[in-house]
Amino acid sequence: MRDDIRACLKKFTALSVREKSGREIVTDLGLSAQWLPDPTLLLEAEEWGRLAEDEPRPLGDNVLFQCEYRWTPCVRFSEINRVLVRQFGWNTVIPFSDHPIRDAACTRCLTPSQWVNGIRRASLVLTNSFHGMVFSIIFRRPFIAVPLAGKYAGMNERFLSLAERLGLQDRLLTEPTPRRIVALAQAPIDWDAVSRRLGLWKSEAHDFLADALR
Repeated sequence: MRDDIRACLKKFTALSVREKSGREIVTDLGLSAQWLPDPTLLLEAEEWGRLAEDEPRPLGDNVLFQCEYRWTPCVRFSEINRVLVRQFGWNTVIPFSDHPIRDAACTRCLTPSQWVNGIRRASLVLTNSFHGMVFSIIFRRPFIAVPLAGKYAGMNERFLSLAERLGLQDRLLTEPTPRRIVALAQAPIDWDAVSRRLGLWKSEAHDFLADALR
């Protein structure tokens, strides 16, 4: 398989990867790739905001936006939710669900603009979704990211790579005590520092694309 993959990758004039481990995999195949941000991060908040502004029905204020895919998290969302709602009185919105009502929360299928707007206006984003974390960063919204467990644990590399690059490792919830959950929700994020790191990374991506397309 390695030989087949190497032959396919050689057909590209330029290679980039989203995860740090992806760069190591490509290097191990005798090729080189640049570790660059997910393309979603290359657009500015104002550009995504224009999409959200098309949404005439806001989800309201004081919202805990629980962006939860039905994978197996290392901590149950219901446990985290109970602690946060009890402490802060937030209204929970779960933006996708197979059930009309679950955990006494507002579950609804949202349009893309509603989903983006939900994160943009959330009091806190609770997520095991990579792009839930990405849009929290874009809109500078406080967030708690919940790693996955079991057979899905390999997907955590997306969280880990992004958190490492932007200095956000402390936003990953691995210790599910009520004290830790509340402290993490209250802990401020140094968004200026995150923005500086992201700006440098985006410059690398723009240079990569310009060189590759040239």
